[in-house]
Amino acid sequence: MDGPTVGRPVEIRAYAERVEFWQDGKIVGQHARAFGRDKAIYDPLHYIPVLARKPGALRNGAPFKDWELSSAIRRIQHKLGKAPNGDRQMVQILSIIPTDG
Repeated sequence: MDGPTVGRPVEIRAYAERVEFWQDGKIVGQHARAFGRDKAIYDPLHYIPVLARKPGALRNGAPFKDWELSSAIRRIQHKLGKAPNGDRQMVQILSIIPTDG
């Protein structure tokens, strides 16, 4: 979900293979369904707007624990982890991914 959708109501449509999230007549998110108890599927890109408010979640948040970033981005993250305000800088870099790849 992109920034303007955060904190606003959504309509959830569940299908056999996926779950869709709709807002204002447009699909704003979609996930494959997870079957069974205590299973979750995260798309870290959906949580980037939340990181803008809580950049420390990048280190500990469930959506980011198994995020497979490129080796170059991981190196940047490692270096910024030692810098003051490094989490916030890393979030700024990651926020470009949905639009610029």
